[in-house]
Amino acid sequence: MVHFIDLEDLRARVLENTRKLVLLMNERMDLAKQIAAIKNVHGMQIRDPEREASVRRELKSDNPILNLIFEATILEQTGSPVMDHPVEIAGGREDMLFILGLFLCRPGMEIYGSRLPDSFISGCSLSGGHFVPSDRSCENTLDIGSGFPVMIDGGRMTIFPEILRLRNTGNSLRVIF
Repeated sequence: MVHFIDLEDLRARVLENTRKLVLLMNERMDLAKQIAAIKNVHGMQIRDPEREASVRRELKSDNPILNLIFEATILEQTGSPVMDHPVEIAGGREDMLFILGLFLCRPGMEIYGSRLPDSFISGCSLSGGHFVPSDRSCENTLDIGSGFPVMIDGGRMTIFPEILRLRNTGNSLRVIF
């Protein structure tokens, strides 16, 4: 019975932590809209790679979640993902696949495949995608092993801008690992 109490306490703490994160992300998104308005008035580019690098240095972190936060901010500022250069993410394979699922999927999208990593499926699900365990043919196919528009090499993943075509075209995608 002690383990159950510990579990419930931990779940309550995780929920409170999540509430705080959501509040902070909502505030961040509001600030991003204000920044976008200022940049638009002054004809500035939305994406600022030097600023992103500066934030990483200041935070002393290469945590892959930073890339996700940057992309969410760009999405909030523009209304759609903007990629004018490849995005590189460093980290553990499962973390990178989770982030790929978050980035690639959108609400209502069906992802078809067999033997897809659980971390990738979790990321897709969190973004509103729906995993269908099937090798059914789809209008779009993403072959992770091909190296384009996603390349995974050891502890680094590169996502190329062309991946947005897959994300934004149609409602189904076949994924091969």
